[in-house]
Amino acid sequence: MLPNINEIVSSAIRNKRRLLLRYDGRSNTRVVEPHLLYRAENGAVTMVAYQISGYHSSKRRGTFWRPFQLKKVDSVYVMNDVFEARIAQGYESVSKLVKGEITSRITTDDSPYSFFRPGRYGPPIPAYLSPTPSVVMRAVSPNSRNQ
Repeated sequence: MLPNINEIVSSAIRNKRRLLLRYDGRSNTRVVEPHLLYRAENGAVTMVAYQISGYHSSKRRGTFWRPFQLKKVDSVYVMNDVFEARIAQGYESVSKLVKGEITSRITTDDSPYSFFRPGRYGPPIPAYLSPTPSVVMRAVSPNSRNQ
């Protein structure tokens, strides 16, 4: 498992940031919106995310909910893209199916006190402070292939 992946995923959930990841030894990438992080009854740390693009082993098309075991994540990039909780797509129903200890979950209210989003709940971010790349954090397993 990546050394700091729990913190990276928790931060992405808290700040509602999309993740670009490689999973289960595949070189293909996926873009997901992480909503929930929990420790399953069997001890596996699992992220529940809404996959919006990228690879899926069953060639599934479209967007869908999916669990990701963190021990199988080969690399993860926190993107600048911000998303809203997927209430209409069934987040509340999906979160009720979780069996285990929830360690991080997305907030479903949109109050300025639930999370901080510069530019939305305050003055706009000056251009010279805005990050230009779409990736703001990166974690790569020492065992993963360089690509």
